Amino acid sequence: MYVSYIYTLPVPPIAWIIIAVIVGVIVFALIAILLPVMLFSIRVGNDEILIAAPPLMKFRVRKSDIESATVISLSKCPELHPKIRLYGIGLPGWRVGWYRLNNGSKAFVALSQEDRVLLLRMRGGELVLLAPNKFSEFLAVLHRLGWIS
Repeated sequence: MYVSYIYTLPVPPIAWIIIAVIVGVIVFALIAILLPVMLFSIRVGNDEILIAAPPLMKFRVRKSDIESATVISLSKCPELHPKIRLYGIGLPGWRVGWYRLNNGSKAFVALSQEDRVLLLRMRGGELVLLAPNKFSEFLAVLHRLGWIS
């Protein structure tokens, strides 16, 4: 008759602590990525556009600071294509934050597509690139409120 005995090693408490820390970091990273995407909004008012991706960023554009507003296609203006993310979130087909453009300038970007993009040139030389979904409706609201002509 064959008799077998099985012996194990107990899991040390430090292993459970390490596992809990790793799980906590992963959960925090997922929340830090998903919350801004899920809560992202562009609010257009009479004198201000508020771009928010809570809890990471909030950016305001004041009507009085705009030098010019133009609708462009990034495929036809490759020099304005975002190249390096400085601070923000970049997912496939979704970018929000500060980026260095191909031409070396710095811009605040909120893009969900690249075919039709609103380019705002600010008085201080900054650029803002906006392309939310429902882009035509977004432009109509801006036109109605006097942001663009």
